[in-house]
Amino acid sequence: MIRVAGNDKEYFETLYKYWGKWAYYCGFISTLLIMVAAVTAYFINLSSMLYYIALALGDWIFAKDFEPINTATFSQFSLSYMAIIVFLMEALITSKKDLTIFIRLMSYGSAFIMALFVFIIGFGFFGISSTHYEIMPSGDVIPPYYPGDDTRYIKLFNSDFSPLAGALGIGYFLHTVSLPIVRNN
Repeated sequence: MIRVAGNDKEYFETLYKYWGKWAYYCGFISTLLIMVAAVTAYFINLSSMLYYIALALGDWIFAKDFEPINTATFSQFSLSYMAIIVFLMEALITSKKDLTIFIRLMSYGSAFIMALFVFIIGFGFFGISSTHYEIMPSGDVIPPYYPGDDTRYIKLFNSDFSPLAGALGIGYFLHTVSLPIVRNN
């Protein structure tokens, strides 16, 4: 892609050069749609992760067993409340005019990504060494987990694919903006 782009500053200019105005607009609109999908997937992933972190902190601080609620309800602290909290936090952050503190914080992002890699690799080795896996058909219900039981059940097909769809959306978004990122670095 970089070789084909030559001296073009953005991918859209390359589309315009090779296929004309319709390709320029198609590329621009598809990138906007991909950005909306990536931001939506990021928001959903962030809300769900923070919800379970909040429940774990509540369990740890108050020594009370909080049950996760995955349905849209406002009668108890649920994923719906966490989505509203995340939306308000993001609206507050993006309404700030001077963003230099966030730019400084972003420079530490690679350390968090490395910590995430170490966690994934370490948890993977732990899971391989200490767990017995059983593959189940997609219609079966996964039995509840009991402490001391090292059996983990894996479904062949699962309808809860939102984290993977979010990672795919973000990855698909990043491939269109890779030309300026690679060129500027």
